[in-house]
Amino acid sequence: MAGEVTATSEAISSELSKCVKDVILLIEQSRFCEGDLIQFRLDWLYSVVVRYVDYIPSGETVLNLLHQAAALLVTDSDNVDCRHSNVSSQAEILHSGQQGRPRYFISKEKLEFLLDMKFTSGEIASMLNVSESTVKRRMREYETFVRQRYSDISEYELDKIVEGIMREFPNSGYKRMTGLLQNGGYRVQQNRIRESMRRVNPDGVLLRALELRAVRRRRYQVSGPLALWHIDGNQKLIRWRLVIHGGIDGFSRMIVYLRCSTDNLSSTVYDQFLSAVSSFGLPSRVRSDKGGENVEVARYMLSHPLRGPNRGSHIAGRSVHNQRIERLWRDMFSGCVHVFYHLFYEMEQCGILDPSNELHLFALQFAYVPRINRNLQIFADGHNRAPISTEHGNSPWQLWISGAVTASNRGIDDFWNQGEYYGVDWDGPAPNNSTDDHVTVEVPITRNPLHPVDYASLTNSIDPLRESDEYGVDIYLEALSFIHTIISNY
Repeated sequence: MAGEVTATSEAISSELSKCVKDVILLIEQSRFCEGDLIQFRLDWLYSVVVRYVDYIPSGETVLNLLHQAAALLVTDSDNVDCRHSNVSSQAEILHSGQQGRPRYFISKEKLEFLLDMKFTSGEIASMLNVSESTVKRRMREYETFVRQRYSDISEYELDKIVEGIMREFPNSGYKRMTGLLQNGGYRVQQNRIRESMRRVNPDGVLLRALELRAVRRRRYQVSGPLALWHIDGNQKLIRWRLVIHGGIDGFSRMIVYLRCSTDNLSSTVYDQFLSAVSSFGLPSRVRSDKGGENVEVARYMLSHPLRGPNRGSHIAGRSVHNQRIERLWRDMFSGCVHVFYHLFYEMEQCGILDPSNELHLFALQFAYVPRINRNLQIFADGHNRAPISTEHGNSPWQLWISGAVTASNRGIDDFWNQGEYYGVDWDGPAPNNSTDDHVTVEVPITRNPLHPVDYASLTNSIDPLRESDEYGVDIYLEALSFIHTIISNY
C-alpha cells in the first residue's frame, strides 16, 4: 500500500512539473504569443492546485508560488463572443380571429424533448425564434420544469453508480461521466458529479486534471449537421486481428457509427456506413484517407443521385487532414479500448493467450468482440451526450438538434471553397500511426475451426456478454476449453 501511495505521489509530481514547465516556456516565448494566454494557463493551473492542494506534495508551497507568479502578470484582454448568428426556424403562429397578437404554438412534446436534451429556455427560444418569456410561459402552462428532470438519488447511490462506471471506463472525466450517466438514465447536476468523482477516486481526478493541456484552437468550419462526415479505421487491437471502424459528424461531433470487426474489408466499412445513413441521414460529403477499405463508401457517394462527382462528395486525403476522427480515436482509446489493449497483453504475459495460435484468436474474438462492441456503444452514447467546453457546454446531440433546427443545412455548400482541405481542423491531433494512407491494412481472417452444429452448441452454451468479475477472461478460457474438447473428437 505504501508503494502505491509513493507511485501516485511521484506521478502527480511528474505531471505538475510538466505543467509548470509549459507555463515557463510560454513566459520565455512571451514575445511570440499573447499575454492573456499565459494568464489563462496560470489561472487554470492555480485552480487545479487549489482544488487538490491536500493531495499534492508540498501543495501549499506550490500554491503560493503560483499565486505570486499570477500577481506579476497584468494583462488587458477583451473577450470576444465568437458565436455565429443562425437562421432560425420560427414556431407556428396560431390565429384565433380575436384581437391582440397571435399566439405562438409550441407543443408540449417538442418542449419536453428539448428540455430533456438539456437545452436552456434561452437556447430553445433562439431555435424557435420566439422570446424566452414565451418559452417560460409555455413551461408554466404545461407544468414542466427543469428541476423536475433531475434524478432523485442519494449521494451514496450516486457514488455506487459512478464507481461502477469508473470500473468499466476508468479514464472518464467529468464531462464523459455526465454523458455516461445520462445514457444510463440519470440526469445529475455537474457539481454533484464532480464531488462524487472526487470521493470515489480523488487521485485519479487529480491526475486527469494535471494531464489536461488547455489550448486555443482555430474555428473548424462546416455549415451544419450532415455537411461532412469523417470516417476511418483504428488498428490499436490489430495484433489480435481486431479493427475498429468509426464515423463522426464534423459539425456536431456526433458519433454516427463505432464498431469492432474481425476484418478490414471495404464491404464491412460500407455496411456500417449504410447503417449510419439509415439512422442519421445521408451526409453531403465524406472525408477519409486513401485506404482501400473506403472504396465502397467512395463509390456509393460518387454514384448517388443526390450527391455525385465534381462536388467533393467523397474527399480522399491524408490522415493528418482527418483530425476530427483522429481526436475521436484518442478519446476512444483512453476512455474505452485501453482496458482491452492492456488486458490482452497481460493475458499473453500470463501464458493463456498466444496471438500466433489460431484457436486462441478464435476464442478471443468469440469472447471479446461482443464485449468490446457493447462498451463501444456505451462510450459512443456517453460521448454524444457529454458537454463540449468549446461549444458553450453543448453536447453533440444538442449541436446536432440545434444545427438541424436553425440552419436546416440550407447553406451546406457555402463553405465548399477549400477543395481537398474542406473540413480540416489544422490544430487538431495528428494520427498516432505512421501507416501509409494509400495502403489497405489487411487483416487475416480467423477461420472458424468448428462444424456448424458445434459452433451453434458453443453459442448456446456460453454467453460472451454475461457478468464477469475477471473482465471476461473466464469466458475466454471456457470457450477455449470447449473448442479444444470438440476438436479433439474430430
